[in-house]
Amino acid sequence: MFNGIEFTWEELQPVFVSIQLAVLTTIFLVILVTPLAWWLSRKKTTARSVISSIVTLPLVLPPTVLGFYMLVFMGPNGPLGKLTESLGIGLLTFTFPGLLIGSMVYSLPFMIQPLQNSFEALGPVPGEVAATLGATPLGAFFRVIVPLCKPGFLTGIVLTFAHTIGEFGVVLMIGGNVPVCHRRAQRAVGGKKPRVGRSRNTAALPVKSVSGELHRRTFAAVVRREDHDRLNRTLRRDGGEHSRSQRHHGR
Repeated sequence: MFNGIEFTWEELQPVFVSIQLAVLTTIFLVILVTPLAWWLSRKKTTARSVISSIVTLPLVLPPTVLGFYMLVFMGPNGPLGKLTESLGIGLLTFTFPGLLIGSMVYSLPFMIQPLQNSFEALGPVPGEVAATLGATPLGAFFRVIVPLCKPGFLTGIVLTFAHTIGEFGVVLMIGGNVPVCHRRAQRAVGGKKPRVGRSRNTAALPVKSVSGELHRRTFAAVVRREDHDRLNRTLRRDGGEHSRSQRHHGR
């Protein structure tokens, strides 16, 4: 219940699935992106410029376009789709794992850029000092570099989580379908629900469905309150005019 408004589990399910998606996306990106960010901060080669450009593509491409490319990439004719089908996994389109992959690609710049900037600002000196004291490269990274770059990790985690929660275009392309959106929109305006199929994963995704329902109900409550107040003012005004009319006729 929120502000006197009750929600069913079906209406709250998108919130929990979106939070689950954001948490998993953030965890996987921290694990996978940290070595890449460290390499990009240390190497000064042509490959570094190319990889940096590829990594920043999700910032330039519109979400729906990126989602369409991911849909083709994971489809039956795409490289990843052919690989997963050959392994017996099946297609990842319109599934939660496929949506997780799309969210990781979409939120990649928001994790890698804070880490890369933090590593570059730190410089090579702390790692070299740790090496002179007998620390292994891996031990120096986890015991010296990571604690010193903690603000960069926190920034990347917060940005990635928030960006994944707010994404819609990639979610719509990879994990949603048009009948589901129409059904939610129809429900939001109080219409009848059309009889269309929906998958468990795709039905749950956009938080905007719950947010829209909350706004709709809140707006309806405000409108009803305003109509009630307007009616009371009209009745009081009419009652006052009627009383003045009676006093006038009494005179």
